[in-house]
Amino acid sequence: MNCLVTGATGKLAQAVIKYLSSKKINIISYSRKQKLDDVDWNSIDVVINCAARIPRFGVTGSEYFDSNVRFVEKLVPFCKGKRVVHFSTLSFLYRNDVYQQTKLIGDSILMLNKHHFEDLDIHYLPTLDDELLIETLVGKAKGGLYPIIDRLKYQYISYEDIAQYLYSSLIEEKPQPISSYFTTKDLYEEVISVVGSGIVTEGEILNRSCIESEYIISNIELFERFNRNA
Repeated sequence: MNCLVTGATGKLAQAVIKYLSSKKINIISYSRKQKLDDVDWNSIDVVINCAARIPRFGVTGSEYFDSNVRFVEKLVPFCKGKRVVHFSTLSFLYRNDVYQQTKLIGDSILMLNKHHFEDLDIHYLPTLDDELLIETLVGKAKGGLYPIIDRLKYQYISYEDIAQYLYSSLIEEKPQPISSYFTTKDLYEEVISVVGSGIVTEGEILNRSCIESEYIISNIELFERFNRNA
């Protein structure tokens, strides 16, 4: 099996490339510096789209649109007859900004073109990278600022777990929702596990843990089944 992995310079793609390569899967890496026309598409069996513009300070709406919508539009014609794996975000459940909007538009483009692909899997991911936020709050606490840390419950999945899930679903063909790999974290607990509770202030309880909502999680699994079977 030959897998093209887009967004090759990003953390998600790098974890996928590393793990699948360790399992002797032939990987073709693609980054935005390359041209889609230069890829030998006849040799590609699976396209794993990890390319995305993720939320960062200073990113403009047009940059989100170019990466999360326009790139998907350009990618679709090359994926005819191939299995496509795409990653999106669960943050649309509690936010509505340009990032979430562009991700949902990109998802819709793929779903509308599903009949061109051998198969389409869209996986909705929760928080992937919480290290920077935790490190920032820990730094403020150690600096004597007594930051207010909300008891924010959130879903988490590591890049490595995503890679293992892909191998299980693509190669071993073990059907299971990616949500089975989610874990629940509490931001306050994550911070005090490093600095203790004496130099931070406990904030309010906020629950963004979709795994605890049977309604939400059942709809995520239903959406995944739709993408596989529609």
